[in-house]
Amino acid sequence: MDIFLSVKPAVADLSPLFDVDLPVVILEDWDDERAREIGAAHTVILTENRSEFPYGLSFQEQTEDQENWLLCSARKLSVNLKCRVLYTGNPVEPDNPFLCVVFDSGLAYLADDEGSMLAEGRGNPVNILRRLPELDAPATRASLNK
Repeated sequence: MDIFLSVKPAVADLSPLFDVDLPVVILEDWDDERAREIGAAHTVILTENRSEFPYGLSFQEQTEDQENWLLCSARKLSVNLKCRVLYTGNPVEPDNPFLCVVFDSGLAYLADDEGSMLAEGRGNPVNILRRLPELDAPATRASLNK
């Protein structure tokens, strides 16, 4: 599972996602040797595509709860970068490969990327189906309730 963003992230944008203060490196393709040379503790592969989420991030490390970590990371990036972020997994119907979660400045939406430029390299934008307020960033949720 991956994360796709509507804006290009910098290393400084990704560092807060990790619990420890260790170097983060962004590579355009997987290169173990380059990551070792740089001394990166965390390696992120940045890809580009022609969709409304043109910047993809693949995290090359596994955590105990990878899916939850990716979901939380997508939400954090959406808030911190004030952009739209798509997480390719979804907690609503985990077996449906086309359902995903889109965060828009911290607000969560269930979306369908079947037939989209992102999923299939042709077609329409990702289709937003409905809000998922239970996945909103806490600060965003609090500001909506005022």
